[in-house]
Amino acid sequence: MTVGEAAGVEARIRAREVIIRGAVAGNVSASRRLVIHSGGRLHGDAETPCLEVEKGALFNGRMTMVRPEVAARASTESRSAAAPAGGLETPGRRVSVLPGAREDWPVT
Repeated sequence: MTVGEAAGVEARIRAREVIIRGAVAGNVSASRRLVIHSGGRLHGDAETPCLEVEKGALFNGRMTMVRPEVAARASTESRSAAAPAGGLETPGRRVSVLPGAREDWPVT
C-alpha cells in the first residue's frame, strides 16, 4: 500500500509492504517492509521485519521488529477480514480517508 505525498490516512494499516510519502495517523503492520520517505509522516506504532526511514521523514511511535515469518502470518490472518466500501473499519469505530487521499486503492 502506498500513501502518496498529498494524501493523509487515519487508520490502522496492515499490508505486505507499506510506503509512506504523505501522512499516516495510526498503527502500521507490514509483513515485508515499511518505508517512510523524506517528507512522509507516521504518527503511530509500527511492526515490520524491515524498516527504511529516509532523512527528513518523521516517525513518532514505537517500533517492533519481527521475524519475517511472524509478520507474514499476521498479514495472512488480517486479510480474512474485509474492509467495507467507502472507508476502513477499525475495532469499535469507523474511520474516514482524509481529504486528498484516494479511496479506491485496495488494501492488501
